[in-house]
Amino acid sequence: MTATAGPAGRRGRARCGTAVRLVALGAAVLTVLAVTGAPAAPAQASSSACSSRSTSPSTRPADGTRPVVFVHGWMADGGALKETGKALTARTGNRITPYYFDYGAHRTTWASADAVAGCLAKYLAAVSATYGGDGKVLVVAHSMGGLATLYAARRAGAAELLGGVVTFATPYLGSPFGETWAAGFWQDLHQHGSTEVPPPGSDAQVCLGPHPNGGANMPDACASTLPSYLPASVPLTAIAGSATVRRTLGPFHLYDIPLSSDGIVPVSSAHGYLPMNPREPQPRGVKVSLRTDACTITSDSLLTAAVALGWSKSALAALAAGIGQMAVLDDNTFDGILSGNLTPGLVAYLAAVEAAASCSHGRLYKGDVSLNHATDALISYLDQLGGGAPAPSSGPSTFQATQLGTSRYSDEYRAAIRAVRPDGFLLHVDFDASGRNDLRKPETSCVTVSDGSTSRRLFPVQSTLSTNSPGRYTGTLTFALAAPGSYGFTYSCASDYSTVALGTAAVPSRAVSVYSRDYFANILDVRSVGGQTVIRFAAAGRSDLRDPATSCLRTSGGTVKPTVTLEVSRRSSTGATYAGTMTFNARTPATFVYSCLDDYSSVQF
Repeated sequence: MTATAGPAGRRGRARCGTAVRLVALGAAVLTVLAVTGAPAAPAQASSSACSSRSTSPSTRPADGTRPVVFVHGWMADGGALKETGKALTARTGNRITPYYFDYGAHRTTWASADAVAGCLAKYLAAVSATYGGDGKVLVVAHSMGGLATLYAARRAGAAELLGGVVTFATPYLGSPFGETWAAGFWQDLHQHGSTEVPPPGSDAQVCLGPHPNGGANMPDACASTLPSYLPASVPLTAIAGSATVRRTLGPFHLYDIPLSSDGIVPVSSAHGYLPMNPREPQPRGVKVSLRTDACTITSDSLLTAAVALGWSKSALAALAAGIGQMAVLDDNTFDGILSGNLTPGLVAYLAAVEAAASCSHGRLYKGDVSLNHATDALISYLDQLGGGAPAPSSGPSTFQATQLGTSRYSDEYRAAIRAVRPDGFLLHVDFDASGRNDLRKPETSCVTVSDGSTSRRLFPVQSTLSTNSPGRYTGTLTFALAAPGSYGFTYSCASDYSTVALGTAAVPSRAVSVYSRDYFANILDVRSVGGQTVIRFAAAGRSDLRDPATSCLRTSGGTVKPTVTLEVSRRSSTGATYAGTMTFNARTPATFVYSCLDDYSSVQF
């Protein structure tokens, strides 16, 4: 593990009082994380019966899709990955049907137990039988769920059902918060609280301990039951979180502290699938992809987040320490990083990162970068297996219109919707507007698209009027059909007119490069073909929307411009839209920016 240069005097001898403060700091931060960061667990069920809270395995997957089983981690339940499932369903172009396996009643039991791995093996078999066809099922797992998947694959016939596996932060080589002094202290805190954790000395506590040498230093009870490798025919993508703390003092950047961890699982462990079991030969031709979601958080940001989370005064004081105490804290942290041993300072930073960083253990499976990695893996698996309908080639898969209504200012000023007609990447809205001679022009109207968390506006890219006279306009307004969500029409785009629902669109969306709510480029699909990266997109904005040919892909080798093939190109005095493909002579990983200017948000692939 390599660290950037830290504060001077790293080799100086720490005073006894300093050591006491560091231990107190580690305890304070762990206490805070124990109280604010860990969800409360119900009492563990005494029975080993499989949970009935999983998605029913008899539920038929949607036509043209392949089932994906989501397996949660330790101290969670089946609902933990539902937002991830929804996001990956949309990003893969609705090519998958998610199933959520729940072992929450046994979530503090080690993953190899019958109540976890045994039930998961049965669940995979049941989902496979419902699916039919080739019977292949994909798995997306977080943390301990990845180990549960490997243990389940040991059960008779289960490995043959797997078509591909994606893991987020799975501790293939253990975690510093397993069988260590920090773990013991943390677990002791939990034992005196309301959250149930594995009792000290249990298989779950002992077997989670770090074993970077593949289990050689583990107790026989753990080493003899290390997970087995998947068959070579089953590809695996392992995604790790890697946080760096940017040490700041006011506006000044002092140095970086590269933790190479998501706060709970080190990168080396999350990427440790191949060396995890030296007692078993690796399958020849195994297909393993290692991906990383790297994030940086400043020490000032950690302090802000800690205040928001209600951290204790002692922990806050440590993060906001003056130069003298800060040097001692960071000295101790660098010692831990360079030696590979837990120190109080390192424990404090890991706990703070888990509580606040975007690539932390508890956030990794929700972030755009990690979701992009998972989407790439799933699309690759789907393409190889031949299951799951490909992403649509000419626009959204469906548009479900609602009952027609009227956008009105008053009974005298109104615009009645006569028809809504989807057409690939375009949406035609037939209307009849009436009012007095000061009735506003229909070209000033807009459509709002909302997916529950984000709202965007679309402006007419074409206006065709059959009646055009003061106080009366009839005809058709055409808008971009470029984003998923609920579409609503507002005449004149002013708040004094009511908004009338048009319907709901299911449009693939891997990610979005955004300038504002009025300008965006929706990434429908990304594929690697013969050394090139091909991006399908739909962009919309006002009339000055930039040409997609100005976009770029930023790689380690430089900035690459695309060759653009347009399926749709419409522009009016009020709005514009482009849809088609951009082909870049570059490979991922890379960063995409619409128009290649930093006023648009970037998308990492």
